[in-house]
Amino acid sequence: MDKLPADQQAAITKTSSDWLRQTLLSAGEEEATVSAMDRDALKEVAARQKLQGPVETSSMERELALRRLELEFELEVKKMEIQKQKASEVKKLELEKQKESERLEKENLEYQKRENEAERMDREYERQRLEREKDRAAKIERLERDKAIEMEMMMEKTKLEMEHELKMKKTRDE
Repeated sequence: MDKLPADQQAAITKTSSDWLRQTLLSAGEEEATVSAMDRDALKEVAARQKLQGPVETSSMERELALRRLELEFELEVKKMEIQKQKASEVKKLELEKQKESERLEKENLEYQKRENEAERMDREYERQRLEREKDRAAKIERLERDKAIEMEMMMEKTKLEMEHELKMKKTRDE
């Protein structure tokens, strides 16, 4: 690689390992050999080929290399489609999960609202019951007071009548 000009060395160094493998395969190298090479070996062989000059490749080899690239591209497209589909399904599931969560939250709020209403109605019923009891107690107290007053008045009347009779009797006796 040291025999190549600096710009060509930099170009090889910047080239991806996959592209170097593809270039070597297109130039007629054995696939098993190329697959076993590490990055440094790939760079050395690519540099050697540059020094040797362009190698004539048969049309069949070019077609095979081109077909390989097409298949790799189609494979990448399929992978991207599958990833996109998975992402879409995940998003759909998350949306369904969110909707279910919102539905459950709404049901919980409705249940809480009914519970609160039932408690409010119980408190209102108890308040009205206590008010009725209070009214009944006040009514009984009034009736008892009125009876006591009536009894007092009757006793006073009886007392006055007796006093009157006594005065009348005294006046007759005199």
